[in-house]
Amino acid sequence: MPKKTKTKPLNSLLVTFSLLSIIAGLFFAVQKNAWPPTLSLSDATLYNDILVRAKGSTGNEIIELRINGEVVKTIKLTKQKRNYAFRPQQEMSLDTVEVFFTNDLYDPINKIDYNAHIDFIKVNGKKYETEHPTTRSKGSWVRSTRCTQEISPQSETLHCNGYMRYNVPKDTIIGQQRSDITITDITVVPTESEAKMTFTASEKVQAFVLYGTQDLSNRGPHEKSFTYDKHVQTLRNLAPNTTYKYRIRVNNKEGVFAIHNGTFTTEGEPGQPPVCGNGKLEANEQCDDGNEAANDGC
Repeated sequence: MPKKTKTKPLNSLLVTFSLLSIIAGLFFAVQKNAWPPTLSLSDATLYNDILVRAKGSTGNEIIELRINGEVVKTIKLTKQKRNYAFRPQQEMSLDTVEVFFTNDLYDPINKIDYNAHIDFIKVNGKKYETEHPTTRSKGSWVRSTRCTQEISPQSETLHCNGYMRYNVPKDTIIGQQRSDITITDITVVPTESEAKMTFTASEKVQAFVLYGTQDLSNRGPHEKSFTYDKHVQTLRNLAPNTTYKYRIRVNNKEGVFAIHNGTFTTEGEPGQPPVCGNGKLEANEQCDDGNEAANDGC
């Protein structure tokens, strides 16, 4: 059976790559300030492990993460870039780290073309870009070699069965035990309408507080930097003499997070009924606009 040969015009590849780069730039510009951050399981385990960020052209591609020549994780890709994490059960010393594409399929008559796109890997939180000149590939299509030789492609795509080999320093250790982030020195000082919360994290983190009487549907001020370990949050517009549930959530740059749940009760006379029309949101009131608008239910 003759060996498959893929013919991909260089100009077409460059135009496609440019368009994808522009779209990706717009996407991440929108996402940069999104809050709260969405943490999948793999996002939350970026420390002391290996993370692969990848996608497939069709969503049927299969890749393997190989450490020291052994397959440690097999992954079926989707058409969207996702994070896939591997955390060993015990310490491992790395000699080689490779991502293999194993089920290439090219059928131009039926317009089928499997390709694996490996954006980057992270080892113990350190990123290794696939497009970096130190990354080696066999399976990236170029006109001169047509997937047959190991090259430095400076591309994230495996067009044929083959691999990306990353320049991870030899004897790097993964799987080391790491203490979780801890939240301590928690104080809550409530008044009739506010609650001032202070707490300390075991490292510099982002932090936010969710709160509510029945569920955690309200959110306090959010932090966009990883500058502080000591934090102050003030929850406002609370009802007097009311018990609130709250959840403090913190996360570091690697995505490792911690939470603390608790309750507090605002001040106010027990049994004091709410005053309708005083412009204050009090116990059992859903709104109070000072009776400025007639028949609006407030």
